[in-house]
Amino acid sequence: METAIRVDVRGPSFGAPRPELYRAALETAQFADERADDVIMLAHDMRAGRHARSGEGQLT
Repeated sequence: METAIRVDVRGPSFGAPRPELYRAALETAQFADERADDVIMLAHDMRAGRHARSGEGQLT
């Protein structure tokens, strides 16, 4: 069975500062790697099939 984790890396202006979001995304990816997940996805937009910038502060 394949396991995967998706990390939402949007950083809206009303949320946590970007350095904290980057740190949390890396910690989550490390956790998934230690757990031996097969796939780690960094998703800039959690809605399936959406690729256009949504103005929700994607980390760049």
